[in-house]
Amino acid sequence: MTNDEVGLIAGGRFGEVILRKDSGKQLEIGQLLVYEKAEKKVLFKVYDLVHSSTLPQNAIDMAQGYVREEEGPPLSIYDMDEKISYFTKGLLKPLIEIREEGSGTQILGPKSMPSWWEGVREVRTSDLYFLQGDGTYLGKLRNGSRVMDIDIKLPTDKLIPHHVLIAASTGKGKSNLVKVMLWSIANEGKAGAFVIDPHGEYWGFHEKGLRLLGEKAVLLSPNPPPGGISLKINVRSLLPDHFSGVSEFTEAQREGLESIFRQFKQKWIEELLSDSQESVEGVKPATIAVLRRKMRLLLGLGDNDEGSGPFSTDLGEETINSIIKYLDDRKVVVVDTSSLEEGTELLISNIVADLIMKKHQRAKAEGLLDSIPPVAIIIEEAARVLSEGVEPNVLKEVAREGRKFKVGLIAITQLPSLIQKELIANMNTKIILGNEAKSERDALVNSSAQDLSNEEQEIASLDLGEGIVTSSFLRMAVPIKVPLFDSLVKAEQRDRPKLAF
Repeated sequence: MTNDEVGLIAGGRFGEVILRKDSGKQLEIGQLLVYEKAEKKVLFKVYDLVHSSTLPQNAIDMAQGYVREEEGPPLSIYDMDEKISYFTKGLLKPLIEIREEGSGTQILGPKSMPSWWEGVREVRTSDLYFLQGDGTYLGKLRNGSRVMDIDIKLPTDKLIPHHVLIAASTGKGKSNLVKVMLWSIANEGKAGAFVIDPHGEYWGFHEKGLRLLGEKAVLLSPNPPPGGISLKINVRSLLPDHFSGVSEFTEAQREGLESIFRQFKQKWIEELLSDSQESVEGVKPATIAVLRRKMRLLLGLGDNDEGSGPFSTDLGEETINSIIKYLDDRKVVVVDTSSLEEGTELLISNIVADLIMKKHQRAKAEGLLDSIPPVAIIIEEAARVLSEGVEPNVLKEVAREGRKFKVGLIAITQLPSLIQKELIANMNTKIILGNEAKSERDALVNSSAQDLSNEEQEIASLDLGEGIVTSSFLRMAVPIKVPLFDSLVKAEQRDRPKLAF
């Protein structure tokens, strides 16, 4: 028996092994344990805890009555040694087997059970060497509520194209996690990332944010601070498909947009907005009038076709191409939409995503895809554009086809149950933070790369910054603790070598 043993195998079945906890030892939900025998280790996770006793339940109930009602001391049978008579059982879920063989180390799915009365010990850092790797940093390994000094990273070139879903209730740390990931992606320099910033928190106008990346990050804003770029997009960058999922159009209105585009090509928006344009072949004047009002509202353009919003009939001809160039240069591009309408930010996402996809599709057709970096598109409140009831749009196309072209979504949501089943299944990495709603937990469990059916209680009880990562690029679901972005930046600045002058 070693000092780090916590108990003995006391029964169970495959997938649900029972551990009798030793007195004086601690067990908690989510804790990692190891059973070691000869050349084999089995890594377990505690998914439930149960009080147990050698006494029958009716005897325990009687003893409790004596104690609580103060009718005198319990009978002598209840005075048996607490270490023997009363104990805790842990229900363990096997995660992986680690076998040391002549050909080397093998990491396998669990296929056997430990023997009766065998000891189970706490996990050691040396047991988990296979989790060490390079790529996008997600946080430290979490062992129950304790944090181990093991960085959890996933290979960026696989992580991004195969999509990421970040799911959690409000206040569980979604935005902090995204900042940590983008900080890592930018510093690694293997991918570009495009993010709409609806609250200014990613860039960090009044707090620590991605602006601290310096030249590795670019800001576009309607009112840019020094060093930022003015967000002006020429309306000739727009296509009718860019409005899908942004605003509701009737079938006649959608056909009207297509007809106007076919007739006027790049100038279709300008012609639609022109009061002198009253008729288009095949489109009723009333439809044109409704579309004109909708477009002016969505684009923030007044009667003179100019406004304080991001769209212009004269300026911004190279804005979208510049964004694509920054992404090719492996930068993080942040678009400040804190002063814009929700529909406008979705429209900008669609425009950029569409151009990225077309560029990468051409590169693949020409055999040049390997020469360009993957690109991540971050979308907040992903259910708005990825749910079953939303019409086909560019971001849905990215979710379905993006992996073929090295374009991926990092989709953030409180409501994974609303996302179309096909699309959520396509997201090969899911980072699950705390979520108390059973319907949302079910959606995540049912679409995860690893079996999380026993971990609903843990998901419901996760605290701020605690999470579970399930991914096609991991051999097991990995519990993590995401550091606060401020702490991460401070640590990196502290550890950065000081230059001598």
